[in-house]
Amino acid sequence: MTGITVIIVILVPIAFQVFMLQIKQAKRHHEIKEILKRIEEKLEKQNP
Repeated sequence: MTGITVIIVILVPIAFQVFMLQIKQAKRHHEIKEILKRIEEKLEKQNP
């Protein structure tokens, strides 16, 4: 019983960290897409 508890205590924080990293990565991807979209719009305005 204590072995299972120890494994849970170790794995839960690791799973939480991985989950938070995924969220941060998704936000970064979204920000990069927005920046690229703005650059594309500027280029289209300069070269109609």
